[in-house]
Amino acid sequence: HEFNMGKWEPDESTTVRTGDQENPYVEDYWDLHEMDYWDSHQVYFWIIPANVTGTWKVTIPDITGKNELTLKLDQEFQRVRGEAFEGISPIPVFIKDEKIKGNILQFTMERKLKGRTESMHFEGRVQDHIMQGTLKIEGRPGKEKIKWKARLVN
Repeated sequence: HEFNMGKWEPDESTTVRTGDQENPYVEDYWDLHEMDYWDSHQVYFWIIPANVTGTWKVTIPDITGKNELTLKLDQEFQRVRGEAFEGISPIPVFIKDEKIKGNILQFTMERKLKGRTESMHFEGRVQDHIMQGTLKIEGRPGKEKIKWKARLVN
């Protein structure tokens, strides 16, 4: 429980105090310097993240039929980075706040639309080569969430 996993940072860690127990290995129990070593332990917790590395085709239904995005993700443990492309545009759309915890992926996509920045907050569940979830568009009227689905293509 006191060992880390090198470059893979824990999702959580804490120091656990073992209490006021006398330790037979410490010659002078009241030597606080030695007592601290025996009375506390560093405990680490990791959540194994789903593998989202690759190119995903995202489909978002809208009133005109469907909107498609290409999402390119790279991952190292629970750190995810990526970029999105709308339609066939070679210009990436900015994505930020990428997080993965277990099989839940979250990210925000920001795009310019009619002179203003629109933020789309995505949250989805990853299962094998499929992702599906909901998104909320910040600043748009209505509080409803929009469903989206993605499939791994590469």
